[in-house]
Amino acid sequence: PPFRVFDIQELATAKDILPPQQPMILVRPDLVVATLDLGELRRLNAHLDGSSREFAASLFGQRVAQAYDGGTTVVGAIDLQKILKQIPSGTVQNQMMFQRSGFADIKYLVWNHKSLAGRAASEMELSFNGPRYGVASWLAAPGPMGSLDFVSPKAVLVSTVLLKNPAQIFDDVRELSAASNPKALATIAQMEAALKLSLKDDLLRQLGGEITLEVDSLKQPDPVWKAILQVNDLDRLQATLNRLLATVPVRSQQSEEEGVTYHSVGIPSAQKILEISYAFVDGYLVIGSSHETVTEAVRLHRSGESLAKSSRFVASLPPGHGSEMSALLYEN
Repeated sequence: PPFRVFDIQELATAKDILPPQQPMILVRPDLVVATLDLGELRRLNAHLDGSSREFAASLFGQRVAQAYDGGTTVVGAIDLQKILKQIPSGTVQNQMMFQRSGFADIKYLVWNHKSLAGRAASEMELSFNGPRYGVASWLAAPGPMGSLDFVSPKAVLVSTVLLKNPAQIFDDVRELSAASNPKALATIAQMEAALKLSLKDDLLRQLGGEITLEVDSLKQPDPVWKAILQVNDLDRLQATLNRLLATVPVRSQQSEEEGVTYHSVGIPSAQKILEISYAFVDGYLVIGSSHETVTEAVRLHRSGESLAKSSRFVASLPPGHGSEMSALLYEN
C-alpha cells in the first residue's frame, strides 16, 4: 500500500484507517518517524515535544546511549529480557531446560556499525543479567590461539573456538539430556563399559578448550583438511586413542621424522582406503587428511610461515581489537 505522509499539523487531524496496516511517516523539523499505527505516531510525537527522558534514564536506554560513544553509523538494540517475559510459558519441562541452558538470563542484544581507521566495522554484543552458566557459558574468555600456528596461509576456510573445560561441557550435556530423557546417554555408558574407559576422564578431560578446523581444498575425491586440538595430557590421550583404535578394524602405522612421531590410520570405505594421520606437537594434536598434510602443518609451525603470521590474516582482523579472541571464522 502507499505511504501516508504527515507533517505535524496534518497528524493532528488525520483519521485512522482500519485495519492499520498502511505505512505512516511523520516528517518533523528534527526527525522522520515511520510506523504502522497512527495512535503510536501521535503518542511518539507528543513524547518528543515533551521533556520526558524516561527511556534515556532506563538501563536499556543507557546501554543504547553507550553505543554512540566514539561515533557510529547505525545502531540496533533489542531488550531481550523484556521480550522473554512476554512469551507464553510452555511446559514445565521446557521451562526447566531453557533455564538450565543459561539463556533465560539473557539481557540485551546491541549491534553497532561504524568506520574505524577508514574501514567499516560491525560489533554485536549479547549481554546477560549475571555470570553465564550452562550452554551460554561454553564459550571461553578471549585468549591466544596457538593452534593457528599450524594453519596454512593458503587455507580457504578456518574456524577456531575457545571453549571452557570439555569435561564440564559433557556434564552440561548430560544434565540437559537427562532432563528430557533419563536414558538419553545410556548407550554411552554401555560403550564405556565395553571399552573399559571413561569418555569424560580418559578423553575429554585430556583436551583443552581450543579447537581449530581448516579446509585447504574441497576437490573430490580427496579434500584437504586439518583439525588441531589443544591437549592437556599427551600420554594419557595417546593411550586412549590406542585403546579406541584397537577395537575397530583399521590399519595403522607409525613413523618418526625430525623428532615428531606420526601416526597413520587407514579406514576402509566403499571406494577406497581413507587415510587419516595425526601427531602430537608442542601441546597440540594435529589431525589431517594425509601424512603430507600433517607434516606440512608441523613445518609451518616451526618455520613461522603459518596463517597466524601472514600479513593477509593480520590485516583482516577487526580494527580496534587485540589478537586474543574467543572464536574466529576466516574465509579466503
